[in-house]
Amino acid sequence: MKKYPDFTNYGYQISKELGRNLQGGRITYLAKSLTSNRQVVIKEFRFALADGSWSAFKAYQ
Repeated sequence: MKKYPDFTNYGYQISKELGRNLQGGRITYLAKSLTSNRQVVIKEFRFALADGSWSAFKAYQ
């Protein structure tokens, strides 16, 4: 069983990882809203990577 980040304090429970872009520091998850029971997509940004580069984040500026 994979260990996913805990987003329950924000009202979401992750069910699986959809993709990851390690160069850009992004991981995308499929999750469920705990209030509406609807599926949502969560994109987690990990800025604190030692070898990360801001060039991969330009699409989000």
